[in-house]
Amino acid sequence: MKTKRNKIPALTKAQKDEFTVLAGASEKDIDTGELSELTADDFTRAVRFHDLFKPRKVQVTARIDADVLFWLKGKGKRGYQSRLNAILRVAMAADVEAKDDAVPKRSEKGPQSAQKGSAVTR
Repeated sequence: MKTKRNKIPALTKAQKDEFTVLAGASEKDIDTGELSELTADDFTRAVRFHDLFKPRKVQVTARIDADVLFWLKGKGKRGYQSRLNAILRVAMAADVEAKDDAVPKRSEKGPQSAQKGSAVTR
């Protein structure tokens, strides 16, 4: 089935009915025989989603201190914007990681819903 990017087709009536049946079933009633158990090795080979996801670039205008720009361009005139993005990504990841450690787990707080318009969801 070919779909436009970011456009998910609506569920059919049969799909909705199947979800309704599954939602009402207990875990022991759902056949998971086709699925293999996850092993410790599976988790060592796992990668975080954002390591696979390549976010789209957006053009912005930013005012940067002249010495910072000079330092960035001093590493090579070409690619200074990519270096700036990499520096900001490391800072963002550290901030998100710190907040992840402070956020109660789903089982402690219940389901968490993403805020509308939120750029980062967990």
